[in-house]
Amino acid sequence: MYASKAIMVLQSDSFLRFLKPQDFLALFYLFCTIPLVFVDLPGLWSCMALRLLLIPAFLFCRPTAYSWKADASTYGEHRNADVLNFVSQMLPFLIYPVGYGEQGKFIAAMYVGQDECLHDRTIQQYDRDLFGMDVSKDFRGASTDVPHMLFAEYLQFAYFGLYIIAFGVPLFLVLTRRNNPKAMDHAACTLLITSYICWICYLSYPVAGPLWCFEKPEAQNVGYYFAQLNLWLQAEGAAHGTATPSSHCAGSVGLWIVSMWYHKPLAIGLAFIAPALCFATFYLQYHYAFDAMIGTPMGIVLPFIAWRVCELMRDYLDLVSVPSLSSMEEREDCKPILKDVDRDVDCGYEAYQQEV
Repeated sequence: MYASKAIMVLQSDSFLRFLKPQDFLALFYLFCTIPLVFVDLPGLWSCMALRLLLIPAFLFCRPTAYSWKADASTYGEHRNADVLNFVSQMLPFLIYPVGYGEQGKFIAAMYVGQDECLHDRTIQQYDRDLFGMDVSKDFRGASTDVPHMLFAEYLQFAYFGLYIIAFGVPLFLVLTRRNNPKAMDHAACTLLITSYICWICYLSYPVAGPLWCFEKPEAQNVGYYFAQLNLWLQAEGAAHGTATPSSHCAGSVGLWIVSMWYHKPLAIGLAFIAPALCFATFYLQYHYAFDAMIGTPMGIVLPFIAWRVCELMRDYLDLVSVPSLSSMEEREDCKPILKDVDRDVDCGYEAYQQEV
Protein backbone atom coordinates (compact mmCIF):
# COMPACT_ATOMS: atom_id res chain seq x y z
CA MET A 1 0.00 0.00 0.00
CA TYR A 2 2.75 2.46 0.97
CA ALA A 3 4.76 1.66 -2.17
CA SER A 4 1.74 2.22 -4.42
CA LYS A 5 1.17 5.66 -2.91
CA ALA A 6 4.79 6.62 -3.55
CA ILE A 7 4.50 5.47 -7.15
CA MET A 8 1.40 7.66 -7.59
CA VAL A 9 3.39 10.71 -6.51
CA LEU A 10 6.35 9.81 -8.72
CA GLN A 11 4.04 9.43 -11.71
CA SER A 12 2.40 12.81 -11.15
CA ASP A 13 3.48 15.82 -13.20
CA SER A 14 4.45 17.70 -10.05
CA PHE A 15 7.05 15.17 -8.91
CA LEU A 16 9.96 17.66 -8.95
CA ARG A 17 8.14 19.94 -6.54
CA PHE A 18 8.37 17.32 -3.82
CA LEU A 19 12.16 17.70 -3.77
CA LYS A 20 13.93 20.45 -1.87
CA PRO A 21 16.99 22.51 -2.93
CA GLN A 22 19.37 20.32 -0.95
CA ASP A 23 18.02 17.23 -2.70
CA PHE A 24 18.91 18.69 -6.09
CA LEU A 25 22.37 19.69 -4.82
CA ALA A 26 22.98 16.19 -3.47
CA LEU A 27 21.83 14.56 -6.70
CA PHE A 28 24.04 17.01 -8.61
CA TYR A 29 27.10 15.64 -6.80
CA LEU A 30 26.09 12.00 -7.15
CA PHE A 31 25.56 12.30 -10.92
CA CYS A 32 28.44 14.66 -11.76
CA THR A 33 31.07 12.54 -10.03
CA ILE A 34 30.15 9.33 -11.82
CA PRO A 35 33.01 9.85 -14.37
CA LEU A 36 35.45 10.24 -11.47
CA VAL A 37 34.21 6.98 -9.99
CA PHE A 38 35.55 5.14 -13.04
CA VAL A 39 38.95 6.78 -12.59
CA ASP A 40 39.20 5.15 -9.17
CA LEU A 41 39.19 1.52 -10.21
CA PRO A 42 40.04 0.06 -6.75
CA GLY A 43 36.94 1.71 -5.24
CA LEU A 44 34.69 1.42 -8.28
CA TRP A 45 32.15 -0.99 -6.83
CA SER A 46 31.78 0.72 -3.45
CA CYS A 47 31.33 4.14 -5.07
CA MET A 48 28.77 2.84 -7.56
CA ALA A 49 26.93 0.92 -4.82
CA LEU A 50 26.60 4.12 -2.81
CA ARG A 51 25.08 5.88 -5.82
CA LEU A 52 22.70 3.03 -6.52
CA LEU A 53 21.55 3.31 -2.92
CA LEU A 54 21.49 7.08 -2.44
CA ILE A 55 19.99 8.26 -5.75
CA PRO A 56 16.74 6.26 -5.34
CA ALA A 57 16.64 7.30 -1.66
CA PHE A 58 16.70 10.99 -2.60
CA LEU A 59 14.07 10.47 -5.30
CA PHE A 60 11.68 8.37 -3.21
CA CYS A 61 11.92 9.46 0.43
CA ARG A 62 10.28 12.89 0.34
CA PRO A 63 7.48 11.97 -2.12
CA THR A 64 6.75 8.81 -0.18
CA ALA A 65 6.71 10.64 3.16
CA TYR A 66 4.29 13.18 1.70
CA SER A 67 1.97 10.56 0.25
CA TRP A 68 1.92 8.60 3.52
CA LYS A 69 1.21 11.76 5.52
CA ALA A 70 -1.54 12.92 3.17
CA ASP A 71 -3.36 9.60 3.41
CA ALA A 72 -2.62 8.75 7.06
CA SER A 73 -5.65 7.99 9.20
CA THR A 74 -4.10 6.29 12.25
CA TYR A 75 -1.37 7.17 14.72
CA GLY A 76 0.87 4.43 13.32
CA GLU A 77 0.58 5.75 9.77
CA HIS A 78 1.37 9.30 10.93
CA ARG A 79 4.37 7.98 12.87
CA ASN A 80 5.70 6.08 9.84
CA ALA A 81 5.36 9.21 7.72
CA ASP A 82 7.19 11.29 10.31
CA VAL A 83 10.03 8.74 10.56
CA LEU A 84 10.47 8.65 6.79
CA ASN A 85 10.35 12.44 6.66
CA PHE A 86 13.10 12.57 9.30
CA VAL A 87 15.22 10.25 7.15
CA SER A 88 14.64 12.46 4.09
CA GLN A 89 15.67 15.53 6.10
CA MET A 90 18.96 13.98 7.20
CA LEU A 91 19.86 12.31 3.89
CA PRO A 92 21.57 15.37 2.30
CA PHE A 93 24.02 15.55 5.19
CA LEU A 94 25.29 12.07 4.33
CA ILE A 95 26.84 13.56 1.20
CA TYR A 96 29.45 15.25 3.40
CA PRO A 97 31.16 12.10 4.77
CA VAL A 98 30.52 10.18 1.55
CA GLY A 99 32.00 12.91 -0.64
CA TYR A 100 34.92 13.62 1.66
CA GLY A 101 35.88 9.96 1.71
CA GLU A 102 35.70 9.79 -2.08
CA GLN A 103 37.96 12.83 -2.58
CA GLY A 104 40.97 10.98 -1.20
CA LYS A 105 40.34 8.09 -3.61
CA PHE A 106 39.88 10.42 -6.58
CA ILE A 107 43.04 12.39 -5.74
CA ALA A 108 45.11 9.22 -5.27
CA ALA A 109 43.94 7.92 -8.65
CA MET A 110 44.37 11.22 -10.53
CA TYR A 111 47.82 12.07 -9.11
CA VAL A 112 49.29 8.58 -8.84
CA GLY A 113 53.09 8.58 -8.69
CA GLN A 114 53.40 12.27 -7.80
CA ASP A 115 55.09 13.63 -4.68
CA GLU A 116 52.40 13.81 -1.99
CA CYS A 117 53.79 17.12 -0.69
CA LEU A 118 54.34 18.70 -4.12
CA HIS A 119 51.90 21.59 -3.61
CA ASP A 120 52.52 21.81 0.13
CA ARG A 121 55.80 23.61 -0.45
CA THR A 122 53.94 26.51 -2.01
CA ILE A 123 51.49 26.76 0.92
CA GLN A 124 54.38 26.49 3.39
CA GLN A 125 56.05 29.42 1.67
CA TYR A 126 52.83 31.44 1.95
CA ASP A 127 52.90 30.85 5.71
CA ARG A 128 56.51 31.94 5.94
CA ASP A 129 55.87 35.06 3.87
CA LEU A 130 52.82 36.03 5.95
CA PHE A 131 54.01 35.11 9.45
CA GLY A 132 57.77 34.69 9.22
CA MET A 133 57.64 31.05 10.30
CA ASP A 134 55.99 27.69 9.70
CA VAL A 135 53.03 28.43 11.97
CA SER A 136 51.67 24.89 12.15
CA LYS A 137 55.11 23.55 13.19
CA ASP A 138 56.73 26.35 15.20
CA PHE A 139 53.92 28.36 16.84
CA ARG A 140 52.78 25.69 19.31
CA GLY A 141 56.18 25.08 20.84
CA ALA A 142 57.16 21.97 22.78
CA SER A 143 55.66 22.68 26.19
CA THR A 144 54.08 19.72 27.98
CA ASP A 145 53.05 21.61 31.13
CA VAL A 146 49.64 20.66 32.48
CA PRO A 147 47.95 24.03 31.65
CA HIS A 148 49.19 23.83 28.07
CA MET A 149 48.19 20.18 27.75
CA LEU A 150 44.68 20.96 29.03
CA PHE A 151 44.43 23.81 26.54
CA ALA A 152 45.65 21.51 23.76
CA GLU A 153 43.08 18.87 24.76
CA TYR A 154 40.32 21.49 24.59
CA LEU A 155 41.49 22.39 21.09
CA GLN A 156 41.59 18.71 20.16
CA PHE A 157 37.98 18.40 21.30
CA ALA A 158 37.08 21.51 19.27
CA TYR A 159 38.76 20.03 16.18
CA PHE A 160 36.77 16.84 16.63
CA GLY A 161 33.74 19.12 17.05
CA LEU A 162 33.33 19.38 13.28
CA TYR A 163 31.59 16.00 13.34
CA ILE A 164 29.38 17.18 16.20
CA ILE A 165 28.51 20.36 14.31
CA ALA A 166 28.02 18.73 10.90
CA PHE A 167 25.46 16.27 12.23
CA GLY A 168 24.38 17.84 15.52
CA VAL A 169 23.22 21.14 14.03
CA PRO A 170 20.92 19.56 11.41
CA LEU A 171 19.67 17.02 13.95
CA PHE A 172 18.83 19.83 16.36
CA LEU A 173 17.16 21.88 13.63
CA VAL A 174 15.13 18.99 12.28
CA LEU A 175 13.80 18.28 15.78
CA THR A 176 12.75 21.93 16.11
CA ARG A 177 11.99 22.55 12.43
CA ARG A 178 8.40 23.68 12.99
CA ASN A 179 9.79 26.98 14.26
CA ASN A 180 11.11 27.62 10.74
CA PRO A 181 10.92 24.86 8.10
CA LYS A 182 13.51 26.67 5.95
CA ALA A 183 16.22 26.24 8.59
CA MET A 184 17.06 22.69 7.51
CA ASP A 185 17.13 23.70 3.85
CA HIS A 186 19.56 26.51 4.64
CA ALA A 187 21.82 24.34 6.81
CA ALA A 188 21.98 21.54 4.25
CA CYS A 189 22.63 23.88 1.31
CA THR A 190 25.35 25.69 3.28
CA LEU A 191 27.19 22.46 4.10
CA LEU A 192 26.84 21.07 0.57
CA ILE A 193 27.90 24.25 -1.26
CA THR A 194 30.84 24.72 1.12
CA SER A 195 31.89 21.10 0.62
CA TYR A 196 31.64 21.28 -3.17
CA ILE A 197 33.85 24.36 -3.38
CA CYS A 198 36.43 22.73 -1.10
CA TRP A 199 36.34 19.47 -3.06
CA ILE A 200 36.87 21.27 -6.37
CA CYS A 201 39.94 22.95 -4.84
CA TYR A 202 41.24 19.60 -3.57
CA LEU A 203 40.88 17.90 -6.95
CA SER A 204 42.48 20.86 -8.75
CA TYR A 205 45.27 21.57 -6.28
CA PRO A 206 45.73 18.81 -3.68
CA VAL A 207 47.64 19.76 -0.53
CA ALA A 208 48.45 16.98 1.94
CA GLY A 209 48.84 19.22 5.00
CA PRO A 210 51.51 19.73 7.68
CA LEU A 211 50.62 16.54 9.55
CA TRP A 212 52.03 14.58 6.60
CA CYS A 213 54.73 16.94 5.33
CA PHE A 214 56.31 17.92 8.67
CA GLU A 215 57.37 15.66 11.53
CA LYS A 216 54.15 14.30 13.04
CA PRO A 217 53.63 15.18 16.73
CA GLU A 218 53.17 12.46 19.31
CA ALA A 219 49.69 12.28 20.81
CA GLN A 220 51.00 12.53 24.38
CA ASN A 221 52.59 15.90 23.53
CA VAL A 222 49.46 17.56 22.13
CA GLY A 223 46.68 16.50 24.47
CA TYR A 224 45.11 13.46 26.06
CA TYR A 225 42.13 11.40 24.87
CA PHE A 226 40.98 13.56 21.96
CA ALA A 227 44.57 13.93 20.76
CA GLN A 228 44.81 10.16 20.38
CA LEU A 229 41.37 9.98 18.78
CA ASN A 230 42.07 12.73 16.23
CA LEU A 231 45.47 11.38 15.25
CA TRP A 232 43.98 7.89 14.90
CA LEU A 233 41.22 9.28 12.66
CA GLN A 234 43.81 11.11 10.57
CA ALA A 235 45.90 7.96 10.21
CA GLU A 236 42.99 5.65 9.42
CA GLY A 237 40.38 7.75 7.67
CA ALA A 238 41.80 11.05 6.46
CA ALA A 239 41.58 11.83 2.75
CA HIS A 240 45.07 12.90 1.69
CA GLY A 241 45.28 16.05 -0.40
CA THR A 242 42.35 17.80 1.30
CA ALA A 243 44.09 20.51 3.35
CA THR A 244 43.62 23.74 1.38
CA PRO A 245 41.18 25.33 2.06
CA SER A 246 40.27 23.96 5.47
CA SER A 247 36.84 22.34 5.22
CA HIS A 248 36.89 22.10 9.02
CA CYS A 249 36.89 25.90 9.22
CA ALA A 250 34.52 26.48 6.33
CA GLY A 251 31.94 23.87 7.36
CA SER A 252 31.90 24.61 11.08
CA VAL A 253 31.79 28.39 10.71
CA GLY A 254 29.14 28.11 7.99
CA LEU A 255 26.81 26.02 10.18
CA TRP A 256 27.56 28.31 13.14
CA ILE A 257 26.35 31.28 11.06
CA VAL A 258 23.21 29.33 10.09
CA SER A 259 22.51 28.56 13.76
CA MET A 260 22.79 32.30 14.54
CA TRP A 261 20.16 32.82 11.86
CA TYR A 262 17.61 30.41 13.30
CA HIS A 263 18.46 29.39 16.86
CA LYS A 264 20.38 31.78 19.12
CA PRO A 265 20.87 29.36 22.08
CA LEU A 266 22.41 26.81 19.72
CA ALA A 267 24.70 29.50 18.29
CA ILE A 268 25.83 30.46 21.81
CA GLY A 269 26.76 26.84 22.50
CA LEU A 270 28.70 26.59 19.24
CA ALA A 271 30.63 29.74 20.15
CA PHE A 272 32.70 27.53 22.46
CA ILE A 273 33.57 25.15 19.61
CA ALA A 274 33.71 26.84 16.20
CA PRO A 275 36.30 29.61 16.91
CA ALA A 276 38.49 27.18 18.86
CA LEU A 277 38.21 24.70 15.98
CA CYS A 278 39.55 27.29 13.51
CA PHE A 279 42.51 28.02 15.81
CA ALA A 280 43.10 24.32 16.42
CA THR A 281 43.46 23.52 12.73
CA PHE A 282 46.91 25.12 12.48
CA TYR A 283 47.92 25.16 16.18
CA LEU A 284 47.68 21.37 16.34
CA GLN A 285 49.33 20.90 12.90
CA TYR A 286 46.30 19.55 11.05
CA HIS A 287 46.31 22.43 8.56
CA TYR A 288 48.52 25.29 7.49
CA ALA A 289 47.59 28.76 8.77
CA PHE A 290 46.89 29.71 5.16
CA ASP A 291 44.27 26.95 4.98
CA ALA A 292 42.40 28.45 7.93
CA MET A 293 42.74 31.95 6.47
CA ILE A 294 40.91 30.78 3.36
CA GLY A 295 38.43 28.40 4.98
CA THR A 296 37.16 30.74 7.71
CA PRO A 297 36.03 33.58 5.38
CA MET A 298 34.40 30.95 3.18
CA GLY A 299 32.38 29.81 6.19
CA ILE A 300 31.30 33.40 6.86
CA VAL A 301 30.26 34.25 3.30
CA LEU A 302 28.81 31.01 1.96
CA PRO A 303 25.74 30.81 4.26
CA PHE A 304 24.47 34.00 2.64
CA ILE A 305 25.12 32.61 -0.83
CA ALA A 306 23.45 29.33 0.17
CA TRP A 307 20.39 31.22 1.41
CA ARG A 308 20.12 32.97 -1.94
CA VAL A 309 20.57 29.69 -3.81
CA CYS A 310 17.75 28.15 -1.76
CA GLU A 311 15.45 31.08 -2.57
CA LEU A 312 16.25 30.95 -6.29
CA MET A 313 15.64 27.21 -6.42
CA ARG A 314 12.34 27.60 -4.59
CA ASP A 315 11.33 30.30 -7.06
CA TYR A 316 12.24 27.98 -9.91
CA LEU A 317 10.19 25.16 -8.43
CA ASP A 318 7.22 27.52 -8.15
CA LEU A 319 7.62 28.44 -11.82
CA VAL A 320 7.80 24.84 -13.01
CA SER A 321 4.80 23.99 -15.10
CA VAL A 322 2.58 22.23 -12.57
CA PRO A 323 -1.13 21.56 -12.98
CA SER A 324 -3.45 23.39 -10.62
CA LEU A 325 -5.14 21.57 -7.77
CA SER A 326 -8.43 21.43 -9.66
CA SER A 327 -6.82 19.82 -12.69
CA MET A 328 -5.00 17.35 -10.45
CA GLU A 329 -8.31 16.38 -8.86
CA GLU A 330 -9.54 15.21 -12.23
CA ARG A 331 -6.86 12.55 -12.31
CA GLU A 332 -7.70 9.30 -10.57
CA ASP A 333 -4.08 8.66 -9.55
CA CYS A 334 -3.89 11.95 -7.63
CA LYS A 335 -7.15 11.74 -5.71
CA PRO A 336 -5.74 9.65 -2.84
CA ILE A 337 -2.84 12.10 -2.51
CA LEU A 338 -5.06 15.18 -2.47
CA LYS A 339 -7.62 13.89 0.00
CA ASP A 340 -6.33 15.76 3.06
CA VAL A 341 -4.40 18.56 1.37
CA ASP A 342 -5.22 22.24 1.87
CA ARG A 343 -7.31 23.20 -1.15
CA ASP A 344 -5.67 26.60 -1.44
CA VAL A 345 -2.32 25.22 -2.57
CA ASP A 346 -1.03 23.08 -5.41
CA CYS A 347 -0.61 19.34 -5.03
CA GLY A 348 3.13 19.30 -4.58
CA TYR A 349 5.83 21.33 -2.92
CA GLU A 350 3.68 23.78 -0.92
CA ALA A 351 1.32 21.05 0.24
CA TYR A 352 4.26 18.93 1.21
CA GLN A 353 5.73 21.78 3.24
CA GLN A 354 2.47 22.22 5.16
CA GLU A 355 1.62 18.57 5.64
CA VAL A 356 5.05 17.11 6.37
